[in-house]
Amino acid sequence: MRAGKINNAALAHCVMRLYGESALRTIEINGETFYEETYRTPIITHLTEIEGKRVIDLGCGRGYESYTVGRLGAKNVLGVEGREAFIAVARRGAEHFGVADRVEFANYDVRRIDEFDLGKFDVVLHFGLLYHLENPFNQLKRVRNICGGELLLETQIAPLTFEGAERAQVHQMSDLTTIYLDDVPFEGRALDYVEANESSKGSLDRRRVFWMTVASIEKALDLAGFDLLLTVHNDPPPEIEESANALGYNQQRLKAFFHAKVREPEKTISVDAGSIRGLDAAPFSFESMRGLRRLRRRLTHRLRRVLG
Repeated sequence: MRAGKINNAALAHCVMRLYGESALRTIEINGETFYEETYRTPIITHLTEIEGKRVIDLGCGRGYESYTVGRLGAKNVLGVEGREAFIAVARRGAEHFGVADRVEFANYDVRRIDEFDLGKFDVVLHFGLLYHLENPFNQLKRVRNICGGELLLETQIAPLTFEGAERAQVHQMSDLTTIYLDDVPFEGRALDYVEANESSKGSLDRRRVFWMTVASIEKALDLAGFDLLLTVHNDPPPEIEESANALGYNQQRLKAFFHAKVREPEKTISVDAGSIRGLDAAPFSFESMRGLRRLRRRLTHRLRRVLG
């Protein structure tokens, strides 16, 4: 699973809330837990038809969604992950569930996913990845180049206010600010990830990243070449309300889900390396970022960047 702050226990809790304890089926392989369905499966199957489709799962982690959609009848699935140890686990899961002939895993840099001659995919799964990036807009443009159909995007988002948000979720966030990505202004919050741990570092060795607001993500999708079909945040539609509530699509959990369709499936656009202006200058005034603690975090962050 790629959503950085949700571990296996939390995943199990979400699935139990959604299906009931009797429906939670897990398999243990060499100490790793595998799920016959993931906590996202009901939303995936509600929004799109997987059978016979070519699917790519970006930032696939241990491959839960990859082998799940393989079991749902996808023609073939490519799981892309930056951590080789996770790829090895994912392959064991695909083998166990008998889909290794249709579900493959590879180590590519998702920030340049359109540079590897992978062709077009009918469905792009983009879960728990966008908020790990310094330039999410640039990456969405590249996703547009490999998407021949639909994009299912789940990400943490920048709240407009901290009201109702848990302290642990916001203490690393900057004030709401405007950052220029590829010379386009987007509103959101910078985050300083000082500690090098699995949940914050993710696949990408970045300490400062940019979380967009819901409106900015919708803007980025439009400018990247997608037509937005659905946004799930505070008020999910009735037909997926139970699933969305279990997944935490609300202000407190700081998470949102987007369903989009590429506007011109056959078209490929030119995307340069990208530019970022204003990220390092984002103001931090939240109380836990003030004084010596703030100074320590900023100095540590800058030192890590210098040392690589």
